[in-house]
Amino acid sequence: MLQIGFNWNALLAIRILETLIISSVNASSHWSAETMKMLGISIAKVGDMANVGERWNRTGTVRKAINREQLLLAQAMLAGQLKLSEAEQIKFLFARKAFVTARHCGRIVDGLLLSAEQRVLNGYPTWGRNGVELQANEYQHNRAAVHQAYDFERTCTRCHSRFFVMPNGKQVPATTMVCFDGEQHRNFHVHDQVSASALQRFPSTPKVNKSNCHLSSEMLALDLEMIQTVSGQTVGRITLVSCTEAVLLDIVVKQTDRILDPMTKYSGLTMESFKTAKWTLEAARMAFLNELNERTILVGHGLANDLRVLGVVHERVIDTSVIYTHRGRRPALRNLTKNVLGYHIQQGDGHCSAEDAVASMRLAIHGLNHPEILAPQYHNLHNVV
Repeated sequence: MLQIGFNWNALLAIRILETLIISSVNASSHWSAETMKMLGISIAKVGDMANVGERWNRTGTVRKAINREQLLLAQAMLAGQLKLSEAEQIKFLFARKAFVTARHCGRIVDGLLLSAEQRVLNGYPTWGRNGVELQANEYQHNRAAVHQAYDFERTCTRCHSRFFVMPNGKQVPATTMVCFDGEQHRNFHVHDQVSASALQRFPSTPKVNKSNCHLSSEMLALDLEMIQTVSGQTVGRITLVSCTEAVLLDIVVKQTDRILDPMTKYSGLTMESFKTAKWTLEAARMAFLNELNERTILVGHGLANDLRVLGVVHERVIDTSVIYTHRGRRPALRNLTKNVLGYHIQQGDGHCSAEDAVASMRLAIHGLNHPEILAPQYHNLHNVV
């Protein structure tokens, strides 16, 4: 039986407030927007009080940190800006369940975190004796993960040919077709290798301090959409969602290098997508780092690639491609979502990073509650003491 410390009086208060909200919205209540807004703030505050182990300091005073996504959702609902359909009500209540699960299973959640060895083997950027290190994973066995300053040779991830770049690291597209990816001939190659100098500039997620300590209990899901430029693979879009599926970040990244392929089939991005982009990769990375600290749990599917391209080191990760490994095979997120959660994603033109991030969060929480469907090493997840 799971033992989770929880303030049940606070949970009861949340339930009562939620019921009042949903009833009032359905009945077109005559409550004023201000009154309803105050109720929304009450939900957020009571939600914080429920986190007794993490939100109360030594004097018993509730920490000032208010769960942002709850507050914004409640305010929008109660000010009449958001009308909840029956399906949305269900989603809202299940989001609350997910929030409680993620925040209060403590060591059980920790049981899904990748070990240091797993992070290395799966190609996560990690701290080693010589600074930040990056090892090729099983899908990169035919090429190096890192290139040195005077190494101008690269390996194409599509056709596996070797090609050369200019001394500045940029590729000049050929005048003839040089690469075939199985569907289309192209006049350029693509690669995902990281320069050794850039690797050593990878920041770690922030250490816990007074201003970010409330983020230590967060569980967030990250998904990136990649594109190809003359300098190689880079971030096209970054999306970060909370355990209640609130979108905390959704940024299309302004490119400083010429785009060779927006990879629309996979990213959902087009050349048009970048015309109004204002955030540079550095700015997007800083925005990401402001949303978590070193104790925050980060969820994703094949998260190693996201952190490598984003250029960040983080240790507390749950990788759904790893925990759902079956007979040594890594299921695709699309198939996993269909077979485990029972719905379809990636049905339109390309992927949607918000949709993918939500799917990985749902899969992590589902696996947390049903470890018997995970890889064998996680079957005894609930037996922690």
